[in-house]
Amino acid sequence: TLGGLATHLAQLPGFGIAMLTTDEFDPMNRPRTPNPGSSEERLKLFDNLSARLRELFQQLTWDQTKTVWKIKSGDRVFMEAPRGVMLRSALITHMAHHRAQLGVYLRVLGVPIPGSYGPSADETFR
Repeated sequence: TLGGLATHLAQLPGFGIAMLTTDEFDPMNRPRTPNPGSSEERLKLFDNLSARLRELFQQLTWDQTKTVWKIKSGDRVFMEAPRGVMLRSALITHMAHHRAQLGVYLRVLGVPIPGSYGPSADETFR
């Protein structure tokens, strides 16, 4: 759903926080938090998590990017790579992918799309 996709995007900076503060992530052993119930709650969650993620990125050292980070369930490792690689692929590229999906979803619904890397066509041709 549109709400599910927007919630996933709002929560993804928290995944980056986990990458920068732990050596592994086991989704089965993390505390469950309630999903945001409105657009306003999603935006607030995204803003709060993004602010914390930016702080952690500013503290990140080159040596830390080379340490191994894992996604696992119990003893089963699903992904394992240098932290920098995981940040790029499992966080940044992942977020860009879902943001593009959200843009398509909004376009189909007739909602103007905000710009990402400059103005969008909706902003340019109003």
